[in-house]
Amino acid sequence: MVRDFVREVTGRLPSSRPVARFYRPLCLEVAGVNRNFVDDFANRVLDNAEKARVPLATGKCDANALVIFTGGSRQELQQARKKNRTIFGELGASGVKTLVESRDEAFARRKTRMVGLSGRPVGWDLSQFLDNDATGYPSRFTPSIKIDVAGAIVLIDRDATEGMTALQLADYATLRLLAPTSEIDGDVEGAPATIMTLFLDSEAAPAQLTEFDLAFLHSVYASAENSLPSSFYGEVISKLAQRE
Repeated sequence: MVRDFVREVTGRLPSSRPVARFYRPLCLEVAGVNRNFVDDFANRVLDNAEKARVPLATGKCDANALVIFTGGSRQELQQARKKNRTIFGELGASGVKTLVESRDEAFARRKTRMVGLSGRPVGWDLSQFLDNDATGYPSRFTPSIKIDVAGAIVLIDRDATEGMTALQLADYATLRLLAPTSEIDGDVEGAPATIMTLFLDSEAAPAQLTEFDLAFLHSVYASAENSLPSSFYGEVISKLAQRE
């Protein structure tokens, strides 16, 4: 059940591509709300990231993670894309349309690139980078590449946040920025509690990151750099069992 739910949260990742994560230091920028809220919000996200062992930038840095609060985010999505082309530049009209037609009043986009284990960029032909495991089953392989998150953005409609706490919003944004996530259904029988339900049912949503969320997030950065989804799912289950 947990393994199936992890697949649901990730949006069912491609089985042959390593799990994407930040390899370069995270530099966060929050916009669209007052300064007092920004500081507390950003500190919570960065604290979550540090505990998950996400590399963090120090001093002045160029943002590669953005959280933007908008008034009517579906209408402002195009404008945000124009202002943040380093992250939205490759999204294109069809990608924007997909976000606009999403169910929740929060939109997430992560721009990724494939790099070798040394960190050098490579092309997208995975067949060049798969090493057969002669000691295992013929279908098993270990990719000699990793997927780097070059930038991530979360847009949240301020009008849809009534009744939500800053803590809930920061924890929700944490998962959307730092881990591979997708909208989830609310009727998954026996599914563990997760902050990912915040915009699905805010009244029933957890007050903060749950044990499942922490196991999920920490597994992203604890797994091997070239870890495939099948191994990642097992890592989440193992970490969740340790936390219970």
